[in-house]
Order: sequence, then structure tokens, then C-alpha cells
Amino acid sequence: MIIYRAHNPYYWSSFEGASSLNYSAKEEDGTVRIEVEVPGINKEQLTLRYKSEDRSISIKISGDHPTEKKLYISQDIQEEKLKASLALGILKITAPIKNADRTIQID
Repeated sequence: MIIYRAHNPYYWSSFEGASSLNYSAKEEDGTVRIEVEVPGINKEQLTLRYKSEDRSISIKISGDHPTEKKLYISQDIQEEKLKASLALGILKITAPIKNADRTIQID
């Protein structure tokens, strides 16, 4: 089942056995910023994978209640600069957008 919200360029695709994960996704200063609530999960339980073919990030959580979700991103990102961190139950994922509009400094 694919959930798509026209007002949001990001949407989850549910996998078998997946529970709902709260998240926010936005573009800011030419960067995609995603925050996913994963309370009680440590980084050893998380596996993240980016697939450039469909511009998706898969989040797999292992443990007593395994969950896997896929978030589709509407823009091409610089995948070599994709970063993730986990603190206080919040998984933060950031990546610069390819060819994003930016201000050019004049020398």
C-alpha cells in the first residue's frame, strides 16, 4: 500500500508487518531534512539504505517488533553526502539536493 499526500512531496510505502512511524520531512537551504521518531531504538537496531533508482530511503528496525518503511524523496539528492544521526529517539537524515538553487558569492 502506498500512501501519498499531494501537499507533501514525501510519502511512506508500507511493508509487511510495518507499524506507523511519525516523521517530518522538509527542504531547507537546498537540503532535504527528515526526522523520524524511533523511541527506545538504538543505532544497532537500525539499517538505512538509499536507492537512487526510485529515490527512496529504507529504514529497517530489528528487534521484538521488526518494522521496515520506505520514504520516497521527490528530488535528486547528492547521495555521497547523505548523513544520518540518532539522538534522544529521533533519527535525523540529511542530504543536499542536486542542482539546488543557491546564492552565488561574487569575488
